[in-house]
Amino acid sequence: MKNSETLERISTTAKYDRVMETREWSASIPPITFPSDWQVHIVPPFAGAVVRFVVVKGDSYVSVYLDGYDMLGIENEPYWEVFTPNEDSFPRRCPLDDTDTLITLIQEALSL
Repeated sequence: MKNSETLERISTTAKYDRVMETREWSASIPPITFPSDWQVHIVPPFAGAVVRFVVVKGDSYVSVYLDGYDMLGIENEPYWEVFTPNEDSFPRRCPLDDTDTLITLIQEALSL
């Protein structure tokens, strides 16, 4: 990578960290205990999500993201969204701190 590209990337990253409050979110996102038979694939956040990951169990998978700024939905508070393809009852949402419900929503989606 050229020096100018490196400097631009560093500058953009610093601005992203400031705008998206990455240090504050690091302290605010609660720990999540996943069942041992799930594979959790961390993916880079995009489209304004704070965090994204995919949960895989057997042939099933679901996508999960944390919307902290109401950039992807309208909940008026930070929330998790669980999405599974090919199912009308999803996506489903729960508040940031309600990790028990998050696990339940993921389990329900994986069993569809």
